[in-house]
Amino acid sequence: MIGTPRNSLATLAVLGLLPPFLALLNVANTDARAFASLSISAAISVVGYFVTKFVVPIIKNATLRAGLSGRDINKKGSKEGEKDVPESLGALSLD
Repeated sequence: MIGTPRNSLATLAVLGLLPPFLALLNVANTDARAFASLSISAAISVVGYFVTKFVVPIIKNATLRAGLSGRDINKKGSKEGEKDVPESLGALSLD
């Protein structure tokens, strides 16, 4: 048993990233231009992940403050079904 779900997800992410990392190392030994291109793509992806992880909670709180929320009808009758859920109207609808 790996442990908590968060640890399991982290372990799965590391295991999932291992083959592309090994392939990137293989490309580094054979083609410098391909390695540079793949490295830049990987860096952009990592930056995009962290930007998304930072921005989504901000937009969530802004939509809740603006009253752009609803209830999850699939969880009706449960504690989670009573919480307000931000509507997926997009960031531009906050203006």
